[in-house]
Amino acid sequence: MSSLASDFAGSGGLTVSQVAPPAGTVVQKAITVGTTAVRCTVSGSSPISTRSRLFVTPDPASTANFFIGASTVASSGANRGTPIAPGEHFASDFDAGDYYIISDTVAQTFFITEQY
Repeated sequence: MSSLASDFAGSGGLTVSQVAPPAGTVVQKAITVGTTAVRCTVSGSSPISTRSRLFVTPDPASTANFFIGASTVASSGANRGTPIAPGEHFASDFDAGDYYIISDTVAQTFFITEQY
């Protein structure tokens, strides 16, 4: 029984080569959040359309509750965002979505990493 790779290689119709992925830029920052939503970008402005990865991590030492969502995200009520526990990662790949984070307690820290 032959493998698919050897079938292709034997037919002369397949060329395999390895290519290094393009270089990227990684930026990260610790940001303070409280009871007013903060945009999940290192710069604080709209996300760059070429963002390939986003990581948001509330400080693992925090005892506050964090919520992530759209610009209208709230920590309670109808606009309550998706809960994200301290130390838990919110990750988004190949998405330049405009995410916001909020806490139910003032002066909390979250860590953000973006890759372009």
